[in-house]
Amino acid sequence: MALKGLKDIEIIESDSISNALEAVDKHNIKLILTDTVLGDKDGMDFISTLRSKGLETPVIFLSSQADKNLAIKALRLKAFDFIEKPFQDEFLLKTVGQALASKDSKFLPKLENLNLNLTQIRVLEMLMKGLSNKEIADVVNLSEQGVKYHVGNLFKRFESSNRSTLRSKIWELIGV
Repeated sequence: MALKGLKDIEIIESDSISNALEAVDKHNIKLILTDTVLGDKDGMDFISTLRSKGLETPVIFLSSQADKNLAIKALRLKAFDFIEKPFQDEFLLKTVGQALASKDSKFLPKLENLNLNLTQIRVLEMLMKGLSNKEIADVVNLSEQGVKYHVGNLFKRFESSNRSTLRSKIWELIGV
């Protein structure tokens, strides 16, 4: 895997949900990469268990099952991202870097400095993850028209004409 060559990163692999939960309890885990299917178990159950314990560790789901409902479920569990296999190593490395930065104490004040309301932040978060307006509406509990309104305001605010440009500007603004 592309991550094994990175400096200052210890990788802990697990072959079961119970072993993974034990590792989370024993170690200071900064990021979790998990498949949506773990043997005969569900990766969503694993993350749901972590969230019920109050753990907010960033999670990146990796899945060969390109299923919109599964991606929405992952995002409702506060996953950082949902990546469809196969993926390029560079893309995974960039996403891992962004996820680790999102837990960095320097990251939160940067978001606050954007002077957005909570709905705008949530819409922006989902937009940064590549969700469509309909998918954002499902996750954030807004109408699709409401999402379009907020996305349009974000485009104006950050002088962007499309989602790709907006995402690039936001990552640049928060220094990732």
